[in-house]
Amino acid sequence: DCTRTLVATRVADAETAAGAIAAITAAFTDFGVPALVLADNGSAFTSRRTRGGTSGFTRVVERAGARLIHSTPYHPQTCGKVERHHRTFKQWLATHPTQPTTLIELQQLCDTYQRFYNTDRPHSAVKMPPLQAWQNAPLLGGPQALPIQHDATVHALIVSSAGTVCVDSHTRLSVGRRRAGQTITLLRDDDHVTAYTADGNLIGHLHLDHTKRYQGQLQPV
Repeated sequence: DCTRTLVATRVADAETAAGAIAAITAAFTDFGVPALVLADNGSAFTSRRTRGGTSGFTRVVERAGARLIHSTPYHPQTCGKVERHHRTFKQWLATHPTQPTTLIELQQLCDTYQRFYNTDRPHSAVKMPPLQAWQNAPLLGGPQALPIQHDATVHALIVSSAGTVCVDSHTRLSVGRRRAGQTITLLRDDDHVTAYTADGNLIGHLHLDHTKRYQGQLQPV
């Protein structure tokens, strides 16, 4: 994420679980397995909104040793970097002088774009080609241990002047007044929430009590 490296492209007839699994498997093979994988709530990535249970994509991610989290439903800003890149990618494909006529040709063109995007021009956010930023980046650290979660959702929330954030329209909790104005990342898995600072440091966690609107202070880990 911080280097903007495009780790995989995969052409498919539609957004399917098989296509998503092929793409994430290629990414793991070429770039390694991350701690977390962020996906939206499309049926290719989760089965929560259809038949329930664990999706095939989730199982592949977890077997590799990563953890899958989902963006807040109906809140595309959570995946904003990816959405902006999709627009750039589509524009590049649409204006390429050689237009593909088969899926194989389209995949070849996508592979060309991936090489171009990663190596041929500086990215405005990192001031160098993404692959160079990837290779230059040290191990970025982050939390020593991730909370036990399964198929969770991720929320980017701004702390109020009172030191609180709203998990949803009727659930509020405190992270402390000293964090007022900061943006924090909140991972929610059913009744369990875990909060991180913008640079990935663990703040605390809490089990939600749905009989109460105000949940109190986050508990340290």
